[in-house]
Amino acid sequence: LMTICNAAMPSYTMAIKASRLLKAKGFSCEIKRIENITADGCGFKIAALGECSEIRRILDNDSIPYKNLGSG
Repeated sequence: LMTICNAAMPSYTMAIKASRLLKAKGFSCEIKRIENITADGCGFKIAALGECSEIRRILDNDSIPYKNLGSG
């Protein structure tokens, strides 16, 4: 059973960058519009198939900012 890891992105540009990076590392990843936008976020998130700990490490290594990374 694969986990879907979601991360809210600060901008659409960063969502694209994160998605490309994760796809290059072999993850299935898509950009989704967030329905209820919070005050501190933009309206996009990435949804990647994989463990959040691994996704977090990849994004951190490439200095890609994100918020509220978690599975669900």
